[in-house]
Amino acid sequence: MLKLVKDFRNYQFVFYWIDASLNKVSPHLPTKQYAQEWLIHYHFDMYPGKERRRRMVDRRSGLHKMNLSGVQIFFSQRKASIKGRRRSDRDIGVDYDLSKKKLKKLHSARTG
Repeated sequence: MLKLVKDFRNYQFVFYWIDASLNKVSPHLPTKQYAQEWLIHYHFDMYPGKERRRRMVDRRSGLHKMNLSGVQIFFSQRKASIKGRRRSDRDIGVDYDLSKKKLKKLHSARTG
């Protein structure tokens, strides 16, 4: 399973994915949203099986339940599941945050 890293390089935050061997498998991505989209494409490309999904977006996500005015529309009384069935449907979180240490070091060099 891939892990998300948040880093601080050249005075900007970057996100990238690493594998179990700690090898970087993605390019530097500017936001967590881009990191999630990269992961969806990665999983989509990695699975060539018979049951491969046709859509990259989870139909149960909140995006398709909005009308043009931004008001959410509910189609049933059932409580929507928080997480999807597939790994790429789940919200991502930062697994390793390297930026905090770098920001503290930058701040102490500036004030010290």
